[in-house]
This record gives sequence, C-alpha cells and structure tokens, in this order.
Amino acid sequence: MSSLTAFEILRESSPVVSVGILTADLLSLGSELALLERSGVQVAHVDVMDGCFCPMMTVGPPLIKALKTPLLKDVHLMIDEPLNKVADYVAAAADTITIHPGCPYASGWRRCC
Repeated sequence: MSSLTAFEILRESSPVVSVGILTADLLSLGSELALLERSGVQVAHVDVMDGCFCPMMTVGPPLIKALKTPLLKDVHLMIDEPLNKVADYVAAAADTITIHPGCPYASGWRRCC
C-alpha cells in the first residue's frame, strides 16, 4: 500500500476515473475488485442510497468496511441527514466522501429515516 494520502494519489493521478461498483456482482465482489485492480483502476466509487433522499436503497458502512482492496474508496452519500453519518463512513475507511448539498436539509423530501 502506498504511503501517500488519498488526496496525494488523486492529485498525482489526475484526471482519475472512479469506477462504480453499484452494478458489480456482490456475490463475487472480491474478484470484481481484483479485475479493477488488474485493469489499472485506482478508485472504486460506492453509491450509498438510503431510500429516503432518493428512492433506491444500496449499501452502508458495513460494506464499505468489508471492501478489502488497495483501491481508494470514493463514497457518494445520497442519504438523508448525511452530516450526521459521515463519521460512520470515515470509520469504515472511506477515502473520499461526497454529499449532495441539499441532503442535510432535505425537509422537502419524504422522511423515513
């Protein structure tokens, strides 16, 4: 594993393609990630949706933590109240976290969480 920070890796590699794993075969996720690694990809993009901010539900911190890969974990939070949950994703080893500006104050959206 590199001694560089995630930011340094991204800056040195710019532009960077962040490959989404939303359509990966979750039963074969290890080999799917290995394929990305062999292809020269450096960043795995994980879309996190909670069914509140947007209609689909996907993964959360446990899956982020379970991703055993040298790839950087680029986590995209499309969830209700993301600022209250960022620490959970940091603890799960997310290297970068992106949120939608409207998420923390999603009062106009359906509230279910």
